[in-house]
Amino acid sequence: MSWKRKLFFIFEALKITPAERKSVSILLVLMVVLAAVNQYIEPQLTVDEHEYAALETEFQQRSQALEMEEAELMKRYNPAVESDIPKKAVSADTTDSSSAGTAEDAISETININTADLKALQKLTGIGPAYAQRIINHRNEHGLFTSFEELLKIKGIGKKRLEKIKPFIKLKE
Repeated sequence: MSWKRKLFFIFEALKITPAERKSVSILLVLMVVLAAVNQYIEPQLTVDEHEYAALETEFQQRSQALEMEEAELMKRYNPAVESDIPKKAVSADTTDSSSAGTAEDAISETININTADLKALQKLTGIGPAYAQRIINHRNEHGLFTSFEELLKIKGIGKKRLEKIKPFIKLKE
């Protein structure tokens, strides 16, 4: 039995119509032709090795800068972990320009949110005058904070912001 006849019986067993047979046959032939052509086509490099080396160097420099930036953030948010780092290493841009204190003041002491005034609250990272006023207003209306989670009731303070300021605040003296 010839291969054509075997193929015909396979298609018959699958209940494929003549139009579908032609379509499948054409697609199979096209796939075989493209696979054969693909074997002989050599891929062309769009970037020569010198340009690639320059791109690789730039990538390494940017990656290193991002890693340093991340390390600075980790120092800022987890000062206990990096206790051997001097407090002068933290840059002054970690607080708002409207803040009365410096970054060193913000990290060197914890702030009692039940007694802190507007300027003291602004020393916290991510807490500007508006958030500080909201904290004071909430404290005046509802009494002293008994847990850190009560800060989540203040508009604009979510879980992420709370996690950032939590190491720097306290509830009792």
